Amino acid sequence: MTSLERIWKTRIGIWNLRTLIECGKLKQVEKEMTSYKFHITGLSDVRWQENGEIKSQNGNALIFSGVGKDTERRNGMGILMNKEARRSIMEWSPISERIILGSFKTKIRILTIIQCYAPKEMTGKDVKKNSTINCIKQ
Repeated sequence: MTSLERIWKTRIGIWNLRTLIECGKLKQVEKEMTSYKFHITGLSDVRWQENGEIKSQNGNALIFSGVGKDTERRNGMGILMNKEARRSIMEWSPISERIILGSFKTKIRILTIIQCYAPKEMTGKDVKKNSTINCIKQ
């Protein structure tokens, strides 16, 4: 495991994708991440099922946390990392389809990124209440 450069040299971004299901969408996100020179990009509304890690053709890695396999594709979180950031990840936890956590080793300290996605304002009260209860249990 290697360390990320000093904190002020590590560039982190966030993006609400609305979906990562469409063909070619991950490649588009990687292109944008590279153009902004981000090392790590937190992704919301990925809409992938289950959780896991994939490595892209150009060496970037995506860790993701979604809904169960037999559930409608909704929500879902992800953290997209370039090669350097992937080598420095210590651990990651797919908390729920609304929260994912990644810890990275840097030369100064451990950097923990929590990418979360709250229910929309128009979402029903029962969904908001259940989301809050599930987050507290974690």
